[in-house]
Amino acid sequence: MKKLYLLRHGKAGWGNPADGDHGRTLDVSGLEDCQRLGTYVIENGINPDQIFCSSAIRAQETLETLTDAADKNWPVTNMRDIYTAGASELLDIIHDADDNIKTLMIVGHNPTLHELSCAFAKAGPEKLLKTLKKQFPSGTIAGFKFDVEQWQEIKPASGTLISLDSPRDMPSYF
Repeated sequence: MKKLYLLRHGKAGWGNPADGDHGRTLDVSGLEDCQRLGTYVIENGINPDQIFCSSAIRAQETLETLTDAADKNWPVTNMRDIYTAGASELLDIIHDADDNIKTLMIVGHNPTLHELSCAFAKAGPEKLLKTLKKQFPSGTIAGFKFDVEQWQEIKPASGTLISLDSPRDMPSYF
């Protein structure tokens, strides 16, 4: 069995237009949300063997804030391809993951994460499935389990949605 967590970066500001979209940073609420996410992943037993993270600054800040709050040092691979990937390209990245990885987290962007999450969700709690179809706000984390041994076997409509949470639904821990 494989577990996959798709995490959309925290809420970002627009900052300096000269930095472009890739250089956008988290705003204050995005930083606070990512601190909540760090506590959330620990309290919910989310312990990725590997994290693939977009090279965009807001995704990097999301991961850094989350890992600091969780007091974890997970293995991370930063990938510019996640920043530019559509759903099919992100699925290719997942397929290329080492099969020794049992739990993978990807920190990335919409609309790709929302599209891929909706595509994967074959089963799960009805309330979560309905919520997933509607939205995937900043800081949302969707968890899936797949009854496969190799990442290459993952395809649309093959996952069970096991969790779907966003910071606005999480308690404030500070």
